[in-house]
Amino acid sequence: MGEIDRFLRDYAASGVSRLHMPGHKGTLHPLDITEVAGADSLYEADGIIAQSERRMAACYGADVTAYSAGGSTLCIQAMLALARERGTRVLCTRNLHTAAVNAMALLGLQPEFLPVVQNDPRLPGFVRPDALRAALRGDEAAVYLTAPDYFGRRMDVAGLTAVCREQDVPLLIDNAHGAHLRFLDHDLHPMTLGASACSDSPHKTLPALTGAALLHLRLPFGARRKAAMALFGSTSPSYLILDSLDRLLEPMESGALRRDLARLCERCADLRAVFYAHGLPSVSADPTRLVLDANAAGRTGIALADELRAARIEPEYADRAFAVLLPSVCTPAVDWERLHAFAAAFRPAAPVLWTPPAYPLPERVMTLREAAFLPSEQVAVGNAAGRVAARSVAPCPPGVPAVLPGERISPELCGLLRETGRTEVDVLCE
Repeated sequence: MGEIDRFLRDYAASGVSRLHMPGHKGTLHPLDITEVAGADSLYEADGIIAQSERRMAACYGADVTAYSAGGSTLCIQAMLALARERGTRVLCTRNLHTAAVNAMALLGLQPEFLPVVQNDPRLPGFVRPDALRAALRGDEAAVYLTAPDYFGRRMDVAGLTAVCREQDVPLLIDNAHGAHLRFLDHDLHPMTLGASACSDSPHKTLPALTGAALLHLRLPFGARRKAAMALFGSTSPSYLILDSLDRLLEPMESGALRRDLARLCERCADLRAVFYAHGLPSVSADPTRLVLDANAAGRTGIALADELRAARIEPEYADRAFAVLLPSVCTPAVDWERLHAFAAAFRPAAPVLWTPPAYPLPERVMTLREAAFLPSEQVAVGNAAGRVAARSVAPCPPGVPAVLPGERISPELCGLLRETGRTEVDVLCE
């Protein structure tokens, strides 16, 4: 049992008169409290939260770890706020999450995009260490990368870390989809591979409540982590979310989580083999994730998602090419049986070849911050060509912006936005 969980349970059992927030007084959930005496305070932690965070840092091999009840969004905001002390240029890839774009706009940071290699044009590209070395000048606030991406694909984080250290530039990793990587047989977590900081979202792949996230850092970069998080975080963080993070400690420390994940990898491998035998391969490098190549089976990912839903299976994500399934150590037996039945009954059609339309990166007209605070209006996508975007346009999931604030919307981009179901877009007033 963790420090936070023990305190909350003891408090709930004490029978004390709750003349404090929240207004439901424990009737909705007995462990939902505010910062009462002994409960510690998230952004000024020196008690049970600080103790729990120290144990979590040890589990991940980080110098320090900070809890977030505001998801990886808060962790990303804090990482970038810490980087802002060094400068304003951030080298990144185009598949950064819209949370990072919004944080950069607020902080006055400006992204500069690195060249990527794409083995499959349907999937995001990745940065090679030599390309990063060629782009670095040494005056960057940070290098900011998303790894793994929504499809479970990773970059050479160890190689990229080595390049960043040559120039003494922090490497920040959005690892929202990789909180489990530390506990696989082959540890590929960014902190193990040398990153300066990374955000984890245990609620995506581990047994934690939605909004539960972790910010892992190396010192001295992470010395002011709490002040950076307090810039953006709610002053009423959920103790239920913090408790769900605290409850992860025991299975992490005992080895139970590692054993459960090993079993999950085995189950996914078995299921992946059945899908493959029935003409539906998976392209994910993450052994806990299935990224089903619907095109190889003569479908779009969206059509495959509809077939899954007809079988009472709700996928995590689908697009023109893929359907993503995200099982976990908590997936019940009935769901595995349903997945195996679907895979065994699946009948492929002739493969279809879909290639995303190529379009040049939008022209940058002004900085993110300038565009974010100028007067704007909503227009139909069909009338947006030539206008300057006022907000990120990012289908979610996966939350990757097609256009950023301050970029000019091209006719080709209008077509892409229509394909994703977007009907209106925010643009700057003329």
